[in-house]
Amino acid sequence: GHEEFVEDFVIDNHDIQLLILPVYHRLDLSATWTLKSGEKLNHQLKLSLLNAYNQQNIILPRIYRDPDYSIIRYTEGLPLMPSISYHLTLQ
Repeated sequence: GHEEFVEDFVIDNHDIQLLILPVYHRLDLSATWTLKSGEKLNHQLKLSLLNAYNQQNIILPRIYRDPDYSIIRYTEGLPLMPSISYHLTLQ
């Protein structure tokens, strides 16, 4: 049949269990180095690793409905993601 994404919907009580997300977990790591610390300026470099072991967590249920039945598809979160940031603090 023809499916369409439904943003505003009413779900029957017996289907409410379909919307409960499973338990999820992830590990985020970060390390911060103070590059130069002075009386008025503080320089820091921060390295981060989000979702360090690449756990594909479900973050969003999306409901699709056609004339005969509803389908719930889940959107997964981001995979392992490294980042680097520089912080300059004026005191």
